[in-house]
Amino acid sequence: MEEFEKGQRAGMKSCLKNELIGTRCRIELLEDQLIREKRRKWSIKRKLELVEMDGYAINMILDEGEEWTLEDKILNLLREFKND
Repeated sequence: MEEFEKGQRAGMKSCLKNELIGTRCRIELLEDQLIREKRRKWSIKRKLELVEMDGYAINMILDEGEEWTLEDKILNLLREFKND
């Protein structure tokens, strides 16, 4: 094998290894995001089932600190600005 070809192969190998590392990192990030979204889906599904059942107050269904309406979200933002 010629020196030139060895150099080309070494360069290609280096580039491919870097691509592989980048791809693995992106896959890990996407897998983490997928796990979070699955948890969110099941939380929403659980809350939907509770909403459809009678006898549960809204405060019992929501997680601590979770906003339910746009007004709740605005009030929480105003509280945060006042605390700053």
